[in-house]
Amino acid sequence: MERKNNYLWGKNFLSRISLFKKMLILFIGCAIIPITTQAYFYYIDTEKSIQENMLQKVSETLDDKAYKLSGELSTALALSRRLAKDDSLKGMMDTNFNDEKSYLETYQNKIKQILSLNLPYYQQIRGLAVYTDNPSVLNGIYVKKVIPFNDVLLGEELLDIKEAWITTSQGKSQLRIAVSSKEGISGDRSISIISYMNNYNQYSNYNKVIKVDLYIPYFINILKESNLFENMIVADSNGRVVMAANTYSVSGGFSIYNPDEVKEGIVVLKKEINGFPLSVYGFYDAKVIAGEFKESRMNSLYASFIAVVLATLFCFAITLNITKRIRLMVKQSKHIAMGNFVQSKYPVNGNDEISLLENSMNQMSCQLKELIEQEYQRKLLQVELEKETTQAKLSALQSQVNPHFLFNALESIRLKALSKEEEETATMIKYMARMFRQLINWKDDIVMLQDDMKFLEEYLIIQKYRFEDEFTYEIEIDEEVRNCRIPKMIIQPLVENVCVHGVGAIPRGRQVKVSAKREAEILVIKVKDNGVGMPAEKLQAIRLALKGKEQPASIGLYNVYQRLLLYYGENFDFLIESAMGEGTEFRIHIPIKYAEGAE
Repeated sequence: MERKNNYLWGKNFLSRISLFKKMLILFIGCAIIPITTQAYFYYIDTEKSIQENMLQKVSETLDDKAYKLSGELSTALALSRRLAKDDSLKGMMDTNFNDEKSYLETYQNKIKQILSLNLPYYQQIRGLAVYTDNPSVLNGIYVKKVIPFNDVLLGEELLDIKEAWITTSQGKSQLRIAVSSKEGISGDRSISIISYMNNYNQYSNYNKVIKVDLYIPYFINILKESNLFENMIVADSNGRVVMAANTYSVSGGFSIYNPDEVKEGIVVLKKEINGFPLSVYGFYDAKVIAGEFKESRMNSLYASFIAVVLATLFCFAITLNITKRIRLMVKQSKHIAMGNFVQSKYPVNGNDEISLLENSMNQMSCQLKELIEQEYQRKLLQVELEKETTQAKLSALQSQVNPHFLFNALESIRLKALSKEEEETATMIKYMARMFRQLINWKDDIVMLQDDMKFLEEYLIIQKYRFEDEFTYEIEIDEEVRNCRIPKMIIQPLVENVCVHGVGAIPRGRQVKVSAKREAEILVIKVKDNGVGMPAEKLQAIRLALKGKEQPASIGLYNVYQRLLLYYGENFDFLIESAMGEGTEFRIHIPIKYAEGAE
């Protein structure tokens, strides 16, 4: 019972609050809360992913540096051991030269060629030389005489020195790390690979070694290639900093790397250089990761803010759309209830339920209004037709007297003209009499097109007589429309208009063309002349007058238009085209109707 009461309370609560408040509750529950929750979990996952990706990147970068350093050092070591095993070089270093000349010749032609030939191809090597205690040699760039022989100092004054064996089976070599004690000399730090040439001491006359000096800036450039680390160093097994990407002591002894002196927040990664007693250290600032986290946090915040703003805009837009349309429908329903069949002022283009309801109300209001207006127009048309019928009956009564009188008078004039041998005049009077007879005999108001055209041709013959040789006419009728039925006397007023107002105003070369053809289910009748034409203002005035209730200056055109309107309603076109100096063209478009048994 209590659960049912709670359900009813919730249902009544939703029914009591406004639609806007319902949308607000929907917005908070379906937009704000889900977006906030999603943003929180997204930030946690993103932070973890960024941390893992950054650590993986720096670890891969450190491995790459160690691999490159190992490769460059191995190349220098291979050169040192290859020269140490060169039998010709060892033989020359064991030779007792009789004089300086013979030594210099050997040095220039052989020793120097062997040692200098390789240097241009090794960017990581600063220089190389053979050290020996052979008293017959002279000091030079590539040969150094050391007596007494010391395979560590090699006759140099060193402030700090560290040796380490390079443990391989390919030969006997040492890695010497030293600092010169002389101040002011260039590059007081040196890393050298020393390879012994006395592989078989019993066959060697003198001590001799190959010392290959590495080019430290080249290796430092390798360390500087990556910007992920704040600093990178290379240190030996005792922590001596052999080289560094950024900072190290400029003079004096080597700096010693001490893990306890690393600043707080700096992450140190270590990777041993394969094959050498050296290790590369990468110092990574944890603040970089924090910066990435901050950027990710801000991006997440911006995305959440934009999502909330967009959701708010969409929610308000939809709410206003619904409430506004409902208010309009309520207002419209009140007008319809009062008998005012108004329609909504705003177009309805939607497909939702409210749009369907709006369309239904508009259609209902429109249909009610149309039914009332149609009934009113029907009554007006009925009155107009009764008026036209009455006028037609009166005209018919008058036509019973006047045409017979005129026909008899014309026949008397024709006979008189024949008696005076005026045959041309008599012929014209004959055509006029035949036209009157045709009008008397035409009892139906709907005639065949070919009969109306025959009547029209007799009228054009009379016009040709009037204008003499300065008038020509042409009648073109398609065979398929000859039996079409049309209201009588709708073409003759148009021809009369062009003869009087068109070609009648030009001195010569008068032409009138009448045509009738079928276009789909439409009969197209054209009357065209080459007369003076009409100015645009007059043409527009005639068009407007035909559409209005008042009769225009041209009674014939108005009568034709009104008869077409009575017979065809709105299902016809009466077009007029004209321009000054280019003539006038009338076009009538009416539905095709054939006589019975003809098509």
